[in-house]
Parts: sequence; structure tokens; C-alpha cells
Amino acid sequence: MTGFTGSSGSTGSTGDTGAVGITGPTGVATGALIGQQVLAAGAGQTYTPTAGTHEFVVECVAGGGGGGGIPTLLAATAASGGGGEAGGYFRDAVTTNLQASYSVTVGAGGSGGAAAGDNSGDGLVGGPTILVDGGSGITYTATGGSGGPHGSATTAMTNGGAGGSASQSGGTTATVVLVSGNPGEFALALATTQEAAAGNGGGSYFGGAGTGQINSGAGLPGNHGGGASGAGLYNSGVLPVPGSVGGQGGDGLCIFTEYA
Repeated sequence: MTGFTGSSGSTGSTGDTGAVGITGPTGVATGALIGQQVLAAGAGQTYTPTAGTHEFVVECVAGGGGGGGIPTLLAATAASGGGGEAGGYFRDAVTTNLQASYSVTVGAGGSGGAAAGDNSGDGLVGGPTILVDGGSGITYTATGGSGGPHGSATTAMTNGGAGGSASQSGGTTATVVLVSGNPGEFALALATTQEAAAGNGGGSYFGGAGTGQINSGAGLPGNHGGGASGAGLYNSGVLPVPGSVGGQGGDGLCIFTEYA
């Protein structure tokens, strides 16, 4: 019959250390910049974070207002339209509960006022910019800038439009920044001095206001949510001259800066 198993012997000495393996690829540092995405004017858009994004900063501006137009001018008369206002602006950092996608509407700039001496000569309001964060339940809204009023040969000074606003609803965050757009500037038309100074557009957070010209006719456009300038002209001739349109307000935009 088999006898009892004896006790184990002592453990032998440790063998030599093996060779070092191949170094793996370097990972992305936490908080490192991944890149940016920019959305131009348009409704029903979607922002989809780039793979690897763990937080992002969003900043958006609404569309700027159009500049005011002026009607047909008789000899030795002057008219100038007011400047359109800038769209509102918001910025926030989204650092938790990131979603696969976000619904975005970016407002277009308002059209310039027609070459007319009635309300059709008023510049149109810019479109709103809206971001919906389904994770937090917060909706960010920036309203478009108002259009500049039309000018006429019987009005020496025409006011500009007021600036758009920004807000958040459905919750609040400590990092949000809400900025109203700058108002459009007044226009001045004096036949006695043969001068028609069109109103400047209001500048947005990104700038982009249309600059009012003197005796130059049609207004200049805004950019990046800035308001357009109004039209302005003095008729130095003896025959009537056609009216001039206001400038086109600047389209809004959204910038998403992404971090690992």
C-alpha cells in the first residue's frame, strides 16, 4: 500500500526578471483641447460632441437686426435710416451628464428695410438662437436684434433699434454668461448741411456691426450677430432719386469648444 505524502520542500530562489514590454500609446490628458465645432444659421440643427469629449464650452449669438431704409428723395432733401441692433449672446460650460446630441437653432440676420418711407422701410428683427440641453433640462435662448427704423425727408433724427437679450430656463448654472446685444445708433439727416449720416449697427459680443456711411445710399451688412447700418443719402440733384435699402443683419452662430 502507498505510504503518507511527505512534507513539501523549500521554495526555490526567484528567477531573473523578464524583459520590459513595449510601451503603450499615450492617452489624452484630462482637460486637453480636442477641437471646435461651429454651427452657422439654420433651424433644426444637431450638435454631436466629438468622440472623447467629456466637457465643452458653448457660446452662441442670435441674428442681428436689419438697418432702416429710406424713400425716394426729391431735390435738395436728405434722409437716413437707423441702425439695427445686435443679437443676444450666451455662454456656458457643460461638464456633467453629456448627451449624445443637442438640438440647436441658430438665428439668421434680419433683412434690411425696403426703400420706402413707411413701415416696410423698417429693418427686420434677427432670428433667435436656441440650445436645448436634454441632460440638465436647461434651454438657452438668445433673442435677435430689432431692426432699425426707416428714415424720411421730414425726420432729422431717427433712432436705432434696441439690443437682443439672453436667458436660460428649466434650471440655472453658476457658469452661465448672458449678454444683451448693443443697440443700433441713431441716424441724422440735415438738408441744410447737405448731409445724411446713416445709423451704425449695434455690435454683438463678437463685434460685427455695420458701419453707418454718409451720403452713400444703401446700408452695410452686419456680421456674427451684429446689427446692420441704415441707408442714408442727400439728393444734391434737381430730379428725384430712388430710395435705398438698409443693410442685412449679421447671421448668428454657435461655437462648441470641446475638451477631453
